Amino acid sequence: MVSCSWSLLALMLALATAAPPQVKALFNSSARLHCQPPLGFVDEYTASVHEVTAMKFLDSNRIIFGTLAAVVAVAVGVGGVMGVPHHRLAPMLMPALICTRQRVGTLVIGDVSQTPMPRATYMSIPNVDSGYERGLLSFALDPDFPNQPYLYILYSHAQDKRYRLSRFTHEENGGLDARGSTASEVILWEDPDIAYNANGDLDWPAPFHYGGEVVFDNDGYIYLTLGDKYNEYLVQQPHTAAGKVIRINKDGSFPSSNMGVQTAGMYDGVYAVGIRNGYRAFFDSPTERFFVSEVGSNDWNVAMEDVHIIQANKNYGWPMCEGACDNPDFAQSCDCSLHESAIYSYAHYGDEACIIGGFVNWANQFPQEYQGAYFFADYAQGWMKYLTFDPPTSTNVKEVVLFNSDTGTVIDIEQAPDGSFYYATLNDIRHVFYELGNHAPVVHSVSSTDPTSKHEPLEVQFSVDASDADGDALAYTWYFGDGTTSSEQNPSKLYSETGQFRAFVVVSDGDASTTSEFIDIRVGKLPKVKLRKPDDGYLFKAGEKIKFVCRGKKGGEKIGSKKHSWEVVMVHGDHTHPAATDDDRKVKIFIPETGHGFSTEVYYRATCSVNDNGLVATNTLNIYPDEVDITLATSPPGMVVALDGGPKSTPYTFDQVKLFKHTLLAEPARCLNDVMYTFQGWADGVNTAERNIVVPDNDITYTALYAAGESCTSGKSCMNTCNIYVESDACQCDAACSSYGDCCYDYDTWCSSTSRRRSISAVSMAERHAYAGKIEQPVTERGDI
Repeated sequence: MVSCSWSLLALMLALATAAPPQVKALFNSSARLHCQPPLGFVDEYTASVHEVTAMKFLDSNRIIFGTLAAVVAVAVGVGGVMGVPHHRLAPMLMPALICTRQRVGTLVIGDVSQTPMPRATYMSIPNVDSGYERGLLSFALDPDFPNQPYLYILYSHAQDKRYRLSRFTHEENGGLDARGSTASEVILWEDPDIAYNANGDLDWPAPFHYGGEVVFDNDGYIYLTLGDKYNEYLVQQPHTAAGKVIRINKDGSFPSSNMGVQTAGMYDGVYAVGIRNGYRAFFDSPTERFFVSEVGSNDWNVAMEDVHIIQANKNYGWPMCEGACDNPDFAQSCDCSLHESAIYSYAHYGDEACIIGGFVNWANQFPQEYQGAYFFADYAQGWMKYLTFDPPTSTNVKEVVLFNSDTGTVIDIEQAPDGSFYYATLNDIRHVFYELGNHAPVVHSVSSTDPTSKHEPLEVQFSVDASDADGDALAYTWYFGDGTTSSEQNPSKLYSETGQFRAFVVVSDGDASTTSEFIDIRVGKLPKVKLRKPDDGYLFKAGEKIKFVCRGKKGGEKIGSKKHSWEVVMVHGDHTHPAATDDDRKVKIFIPETGHGFSTEVYYRATCSVNDNGLVATNTLNIYPDEVDITLATSPPGMVVALDGGPKSTPYTFDQVKLFKHTLLAEPARCLNDVMYTFQGWADGVNTAERNIVVPDNDITYTALYAAGESCTSGKSCMNTCNIYVESDACQCDAACSSYGDCCYDYDTWCSSTSRRRSISAVSMAERHAYAGKIEQPVTERGDI
């Protein structure tokens, strides 16, 4: 038995102060311990589907899920990753699938109890905007389904340039004849956040970070966990929906107890505030805990991935907070009297991370120790873990347990009615269930003779090496990708037609079976793909419209436009955001002028594919931001300047694409070295604390000027008292603030603003490790095979 009792974080904390530099570097890398699920768990391949966005079970035999691309019809137990076992299930337990081609709002229903998976169109929602991360975002079934046969779908409406939540009626005709009625649409909610482009036309607020889940609670309220729309300054603005949890009634009205209804000037739909990007959420009905997993910021030196239990009328802190409210990296902006802590957090430590929340297990399919466990994963780091609680129904995290360190790019996790669960990655859907007894066969290797030829026919000799720990006789089923099969262990196959095929073998001992890795076969000459526009390496500026053009040819003849397709993604470090797709020779993107921007490693990658009678060739180019360095400074140094709502301790330098637009806000006053400094203006002549800038063609520094005043300890400075007693009644210092007017007003203006955040440079590594140890120490990481 192999034990995975040490986590990377635990090793880092143990060795950070004692290990030599080269060892520290090793444990600060993205390396992971490799563990499979614990003994008795089976992780089986289910289907190949590109970029599943959300999954919901329709009933015990069917599951609905959305994808960003066309569905590949592959049945349970067909295809997969070498060495991953799957077991034969009774036909009544083989779930059917409703699939979504999310970008165009098309839902597909399939039945994976048959091989290959038959499928049919379930519904096609019109007017869905498919740009960037927009599209069919999430959905939920009515909690009384099928008695109330409704789907609630959150999608981006192309004409209105906003997200809407609509109710559609499910028409149950049995099996693959079930349909969703687009004519039945009832609009329940529309996003109040609207924006206009430079021409004054209605436009989308941002390309990314829209969230989010559609979740029901036990009382039938609907919750939407919305992202900050790539504009963190919107989150704490009370009149917006960005970065908020929205609660509505099933008829589209707002409950009278909403935080927004009860608070003057706040959007009526607001239930809770301060979420950066609540991409996944889960309502645990037995305990009424509302879990939201919040994806952390792009400053990987201080970023935290958070698990929140959402409660009414609470502020979860973004952009002033990440992690716990006493996180030293956010000491100048996060306030425990105002902001809620995450129940569990983990740090990036300079690496990528992206938390994917799952579900709480109360079913009996897993052993007793998994009762009440909250499963979650990390898309970027490729693992799955679960939290346990003490007591099980509380918010007190007892331990975090490594379940599988090699799950890959998990996007969604959904529990099945029988208590097992499915998880989706960028390319696959997989099924995890618990079973002891017979051991599945092990596929050691698969091979073939040369699998490519420019001309047909092509004869390929296949072979497989497999064994069974129980000594059972093995049976082999080869799938050649053209609809034919063979039961020989080492068959020969003649491909007589041109095309691209995917071959694999399923090895069975009569009770369990294992699928091999794929062998790709190509018969025929690939077309040529020429990229016409723009040039590879082109430097763009904000506000540009970029047109990508390609041309495919075969034997000197041009290939028709509809045989071409484009996929453009924004690359951010090691992950991507969708930018545009089109089934044509041409596609356009617009470079945003506001929002998150292009700091750090951000660029666009565009891939053109040409399909010539099943033979697909691709060509790729990259375009990059034309950037300069922007420095935010103050005189004297050490003041805070808010950049698009995010506090930055000065001096602060960042790279940004030319012509991008930002909003700067200098704090009104601060006490430094027992001297009160007040804002006077900017060095370039701008007198207002808040100003808008457009990134110029050259490096530039924006300096806020401050004048020294009286001593902070003279008994007349409210600022000093507020800095000390941030958790106390602000009005206690009235008597000491006669020269500053109403201290309550001063407190609200100076101490409750976003002006107190420390950057990573202001926090020592000893503080950071002490804080990390504080939040991690009560939990342990373990996992056994």
